[in-house]
Amino acid sequence: MVFIEKKNIVTHYNCSKFNGGCPNKWYYSNEMYNFPACFEIDPTQRCYKAELSCQQSTRFQTDVLNTTLSALFNETSRTKDTNIGILYLLVIILPVIFLLGLIIAVVAWKMKRRMKIVKKNGKTDEGCSLLEIEDLVKISQEILNWNRKERGKFVKCMKKGNSPFYNGRGMVIGCAEAGKSTLVKKLRGEKDLNTKSISRIRVHSHLFKLNENESTITDEEMHGETSASLLLTQPNDASYSLSSSFKSSSNLNCSEDCKRSVSANNLKMLSLLDFSGHSAYYACHHIFFSPRTFYILVVDMTKKLDSVADEASIVNDLIYSNWTYADYIRYWLGSIHTYSSEEAPVILVFSHAEDNGANPEKAHEHYLKICEWLPEELRSHLDRSRVFSVEKMSDKNMEELKACIASTMKSENHWGETVPVSWINLEKWILKTEAQSRNIYFFSNLLRDVRNANDVGIDNEEDLRTALTFLHETGFILCSSAKRSSIILNVQWFVDAFKCIIMDETHNNIKDQNNFKDFDELHNHGILSKKLLIELWRTSNFYEHKRSLIYHMKELDMLAELSEEMWYVPCMNKQQYSCGILENCNVSSTLCFLFKILPFVIYHRLVVSCITNLGMKPWKSAKRMNIFHTVTILCCKDKKHRVLIGICENREMKCDYTYSIEIQTNVTKPRQIDNRKTLKLKTRIYQILTELTRVFPLYKNKTPFRVGYRCRIKPFSRTSDDNIIKEEDMSASQIDCSECKPVHVVDVTSILCFWKDGDLQKSVMNKKDEGYVDDNLICHLCSCVLKEPLQCPQCEDVFCKACIQEWLRGHSTCPVDSCRKPINPDQLRQAPRFLTNLLSGLQITCDNAGCTAVVALGNLSDHLRECQHSADLL
Repeated sequence: MVFIEKKNIVTHYNCSKFNGGCPNKWYYSNEMYNFPACFEIDPTQRCYKAELSCQQSTRFQTDVLNTTLSALFNETSRTKDTNIGILYLLVIILPVIFLLGLIIAVVAWKMKRRMKIVKKNGKTDEGCSLLEIEDLVKISQEILNWNRKERGKFVKCMKKGNSPFYNGRGMVIGCAEAGKSTLVKKLRGEKDLNTKSISRIRVHSHLFKLNENESTITDEEMHGETSASLLLTQPNDASYSLSSSFKSSSNLNCSEDCKRSVSANNLKMLSLLDFSGHSAYYACHHIFFSPRTFYILVVDMTKKLDSVADEASIVNDLIYSNWTYADYIRYWLGSIHTYSSEEAPVILVFSHAEDNGANPEKAHEHYLKICEWLPEELRSHLDRSRVFSVEKMSDKNMEELKACIASTMKSENHWGETVPVSWINLEKWILKTEAQSRNIYFFSNLLRDVRNANDVGIDNEEDLRTALTFLHETGFILCSSAKRSSIILNVQWFVDAFKCIIMDETHNNIKDQNNFKDFDELHNHGILSKKLLIELWRTSNFYEHKRSLIYHMKELDMLAELSEEMWYVPCMNKQQYSCGILENCNVSSTLCFLFKILPFVIYHRLVVSCITNLGMKPWKSAKRMNIFHTVTILCCKDKKHRVLIGICENREMKCDYTYSIEIQTNVTKPRQIDNRKTLKLKTRIYQILTELTRVFPLYKNKTPFRVGYRCRIKPFSRTSDDNIIKEEDMSASQIDCSECKPVHVVDVTSILCFWKDGDLQKSVMNKKDEGYVDDNLICHLCSCVLKEPLQCPQCEDVFCKACIQEWLRGHSTCPVDSCRKPINPDQLRQAPRFLTNLLSGLQITCDNAGCTAVVALGNLSDHLRECQHSADLL
């Protein structure tokens, strides 16, 4: 007997397929308790648990999930065996074997497909196994990348209750006036396509859902200017009606209906973010990027790729004011590659296609032109099947675009993933709290209020921190992993705080005779003083949360701290570098750290690290700090040597490493550069860059950069046409540079003498030229002569002890590209005796400034302990 809720009737059900508990005679309603099998319903599949077809799927999925969760935390299952009859075993096992075979075939196909991606992107075996686990039990990649302790907390939360959820997250990006807002209006089916261009930063969230057969998206008619829910679903429980289905909610048309459906049905939703604001939003859009997002890049088809995008920036002289359309496309894809993931799918939409009638062939031609401007790593985000052209007043290609959005969303790894019920409840609770104008929470207060909330299910600090980590990684809140004392719930409020700093037009109401100099420093040089920050934030509630806001802005690379009372805001800097500033200076050769993909923020972080960790200060000339768009000049501690740090894009170079961070030291004439200072400087900057790049996922298991040098010694210039030669190609004392026109001879010794020990370098080169010594004398990490060499057991390459130990603190594989096999510090072995003997006999100069002693490398440690000269070369 079963109650049909919608029809309010009681009817009967044939239970002959039950494996037990089916009544063999008619009974009265007051005897229902005698037959419990008739009321035990699986809420996920909406079937009776006693039916064999219902048990097979449920039992298999549960076993797989529990087994994998235990494996994540190295637990052993304690479930007792259940004694059942032989016949029952056969009936259950045979279908399960068939099901397993089918699943194995599907998994094998997926693994083959994944291996192609893995091979293409250079992922390790460890990465492959994580992908397999992610596919098997639908646990997100972010969680699988956690350490063992964090995964253990996740397992405990999962055992308290878990649920799959289906929510896609998309972002519409592109230059101003490219047609982003118009495209969103067309996706929603609006008739009024007029849009207004505004300069303020605003984030619009639009909600869509999949249609009944999940082939396209439909507008949910619930949109606003706030964060959209990431976990729009609720776990199944026994209170759900068996007759409920997705069809029953297909006609939802208001926010209240949507909220009800969340608690009653697993709606499959899409949250689509759209941004407004010209150059202002380029400075902060990346805070919304996450590995769980796909992107729709809108490009104006009428614009030439090599022409300047004048309408993209309404402020002159900023770093992106003279960018071309191709520059912006590289910028968007580079940001996705850096802050989202290396595989994040991008749908390319060409707007303003009226001239060719939105012809797909013309769109494909334009797509190929874009590919010519992109490095190979960025082209991986695009695909020919995800290219469309649209017209403003026509719906041509719109249905195909909607279908592509639906299929892209469903193909994401996190689609249908399993998370703890408590995380879903916490996300809903945060949405309610944000609706009450609560923008920021201190952790202690949040823990107290979450404990008092009966509908969340989190009652301790560890569980709350684990849930917050996940919500931060999914882009729902801002919660730094390093410092979780404050959590920003309302991201738009955070963006508004930054807007107060960078929006010039709002500053005129505050500017007066007391602060106009501070405003000039901010507008022209990007230097923000504490005094001015108080003025900008004093009329709002931002200043009372100054410490938390500044901390999160630093973490997100929106500004950099120069001192406790001064910050640098890169997007406000209007100063252009000219090599004439070094006209009366002696300069070193130019050391280059070469990148295939270079997140621009690494340059700013390097500058800040040199100031805070190496004691350097911005060099002032003509009473101005020498901090430019892409160049910074810093003074060393001795106040004589200066260090130029620049960033370049070398498009004309015929190599894979088209981006470089370049280092050059200089002194005022007639002073001469102390080569020992530059040698020490190279080592320190190498270490800093290694640390800075480690935090980006794209460099997690890769060597982030190579070392090279400009082929000529002259003052740094961003427009230099001098070739960059990799360090490993500079083995002879002189080489020909055939990349430059005309060809010329490179004096390798004069270039390397600034960055390598002169006597040692000469000794190594002479022996190489004579054929006695190979490259094993040089560490593959620091590119200097080996010190306390240790050998990789896999490829037998040799590294300095300090270098390889530092590398393995953040990596689990060998740093050599041709190896990349897993190793740990305990597996490293001593270098061969012949190599250590050869190194011990090399004669080198003491590292300490002021000491001219020449000692054998094997005796260097003893000498340094007794050396009376200062070791501080910077």
